[in-house]
Amino acid sequence: ELDVSVGRCDENGAVLQLECSVALDQFGCPFVTCLPTLAGTYNVSVSIKGKGKIREKGGGESEDALEIVVMSAKAHASQCKAYGAGMEKAIVGALSEFHVSLFDKFGNA
Repeated sequence: ELDVSVGRCDENGAVLQLECSVALDQFGCPFVTCLPTLAGTYNVSVSIKGKGKIREKGGGESEDALEIVVMSAKAHASQCKAYGAGMEKAIVGALSEFHVSLFDKFGNA
């Protein structure tokens, strides 16, 4: 039986664990699925109960957790923000500026 742990630390140092599931594919090989909603670097630990940790293919003898980087999803309009003086007023012939902050549907920048 596989024991899988996927987590990351938030800005306050608290550990956030992802809920993962393990299933067998058509050949009987296990695969893991999880749905991260926060961008960042996650530590992944996979072990077989009673047998020890599984290392990354070609990963040598290190006992460190594997790392995966989760990127933000594409921008989601209802989560994005526009701000600045150019959003309030503009003068014909004068440069006007404003900023746009893009966020995905989970609030990641």
